[in-house]
Amino acid sequence: MAGFGELVDDLDTLVMKSLSDGAVTYRPPQIGAGEKKGIPVIIDRNLEVAGAGEVFQTSLVGVTWRCACLKSVEAGGVFLFGSERLLVQRVIADDGDWMTAACMVQS
Repeated sequence: MAGFGELVDDLDTLVMKSLSDGAVTYRPPQIGAGEKKGIPVIIDRNLEVAGAGEVFQTSLVGVTWRCACLKSVEAGGVFLFGSERLLVQRVIADDGDWMTAACMVQS
């Protein structure tokens, strides 16, 4: 019988298969640090941010991936998604299995 960890991995794989918007390349901010290609991601446009008593829609883009594919990102790093460059502002969610970064679209 499969263990709990294996079942979670199987579920994560199914979630990404159904919700993935494609794959990105991640370039860290340090020159020569190397890039990581082919990371499956979920892209969320116009992230909402909770403020003082309100929720504000922003122009930020959320990029979500499995930590097994990319351990971490840094502010100033860039996701290349098709013809878009998504500049990492900060990580906004990390539960150990999935991570989400808030990014700005660069022209």
